[in-house]
Amino acid sequence: MRKGTHIVIGILAFFVYTYLLNSIHAIPVDFFFLGFCAVIIGSILPDTLEPATNSKHRGVFHSWRVLKCIVSIFGFSLVISLILSLPDVTKLIVFGISCFALGYSFHLLADSTTKRGLPA
Repeated sequence: MRKGTHIVIGILAFFVYTYLLNSIHAIPVDFFFLGFCAVIIGSILPDTLEPATNSKHRGVFHSWRVLKCIVSIFGFSLVISLILSLPDVTKLIVFGISCFALGYSFHLLADSTTKRGLPA
């Protein structure tokens, strides 16, 4: 997939995520900007780490193992932000991490639907 496709998928996932999260508790505007930047970075990072130099460019950063780790990080950061009463700076960092993980995981999920798929 192309970089622009990954960014669009990440941004769409981000809007759904922030909409759902905002319905639980309000997200400040500065959180929104950081999360938007983090999801874009997460959406393009796998191809930055492993550029598509040939048809077999998918290595460790495009694997199911990394996807499981990233989804775990996303879930952990989401639970922390929802359950714990944290200072605003810590909430901002946790929200940024969750948005980065969201972008990265949707990049890998999108790549898994291609003919090449993801390596084990």
